Amino acid sequence: MEQSNDNRLWNQLLDLIPTGVGVFDFADQKICMEYLNDSYYQMIHATRKQRAVFCGTGVMDAIYQDDVKGLLEEVNTAIAEERMLQYRFRLLTGLGNYMWVAIRASHIRQEDGNVRFFVAYYDIDEVIHIQEKMQDCEILQSEFLRYSEALYFSYYPREHRYAVIFRPESQKSAPVSLNDYPESFIRKMKPDKENAEKYREMIRRIDNGEQEAECTFCTLAGEKKRWIRVHMWGFSDREESVVRAIGSQIDVTGYVKADRKSVV
Repeated sequence: MEQSNDNRLWNQLLDLIPTGVGVFDFADQKICMEYLNDSYYQMIHATRKQRAVFCGTGVMDAIYQDDVKGLLEEVNTAIAEERMLQYRFRLLTGLGNYMWVAIRASHIRQEDGNVRFFVAYYDIDEVIHIQEKMQDCEILQSEFLRYSEALYFSYYPREHRYAVIFRPESQKSAPVSLNDYPESFIRKMKPDKENAEKYREMIRRIDNGEQEAECTFCTLAGEKKRWIRVHMWGFSDREESVVRAIGSQIDVTGYVKADRKSVV
């Protein structure tokens, strides 16, 4: 009776903790649930009665099957290295779907040789889904750039330095980085005096604090004329001085020629 009262008091104390916590025993490569507090059931949107099937060693049936092996490996490693257990996995909820949770657990070895774990649960489902969306966006962005004909670069006004962020196959001959920008760029591209001045004026506008500037200039590629459109966006510091600009550069020769034919 005294032991039962002690357990009851212990469980009541666990139920006062405002986050999901549990007590588990580990033996013979099996995890057995001893107790889970009220906050745990609130987190997974279920009642104790609904989760009765997951009591004892049945607790592992609530974990997404692909995550079980990794959890057991982490349990064994934490014991062997005498360190805190940390793991994240998908857990079946009372709503019938799976949610991502992270756990941290300390452990002690008991007299019977079993290892007892004291586990804290954290709901990370929203964080994981946000990360997945960000990864999807990065993949889409990467694919967009891969098939884009535009070159993207950074410009640092204080250093007058240019550095390529992305170069499409069609512009592989473009320099990766330049100092003394824009003069070094003008020397390489060799536009005539009028077009060189167009380019300088765009850079001066960014240097003077404007948030956007653009120009279309003409240069020679062998004996043929090429028209290139450059658009730049400036980013300012607290003193409203532009510290960096992002630029896009694209060959618009086809558009210019088509436009001139339509005018004629």
